[in-house]
Amino acid sequence: MRLLPLLFTLFIAGCSSKNVWVDVDDTYTFRGKRTYAWSEVLPVPNEIMQRRIEGWIDEELAARGLTRIEVDEGDASGAPAPDLFVTTEFGARREVRSTGGSATVGVSRRAGRGRVGMGTTMGNQIYEDSIGALVIALIDGVDDRLVWRARPETTLGNAT
Repeated sequence: MRLLPLLFTLFIAGCSSKNVWVDVDDTYTFRGKRTYAWSEVLPVPNEIMQRRIEGWIDEELAARGLTRIEVDEGDASGAPAPDLFVTTEFGARREVRSTGGSATVGVSRRAGRGRVGMGTTMGNQIYEDSIGALVIALIDGVDDRLVWRARPETTLGNAT
């Protein structure tokens, strides 16, 4: 079972992504994994987006043959543990960028006369963007080790 495409259909479907980082434990096999449960979900600031993200992840894992089960993490009843736990975390940071100055030169030829024009921009334009990152992690349900992690980032908008 290949879970790498999860991120691309998951997060990019909802917004245009700037950068995507994916890390997989190459020694881990997803073969035979049938169940998952949510664990340690740190909420996105927007409750609607939180439900949307959970829905995308649920749909993607179901398409790969995994069934979501509910687990009470404090339950010691001996109920079987899920094969995988899903965790998410959202964060935002500010990024400053600058346009810098520029100079252009244009030449035209009209009715035998040559014309030259110049244009310049002076000074830098400074912009500050808010960059949002969603971390999605899959943790093995038996030995509690991280086996898959993805972090897409996207520009949330101009922060100024």
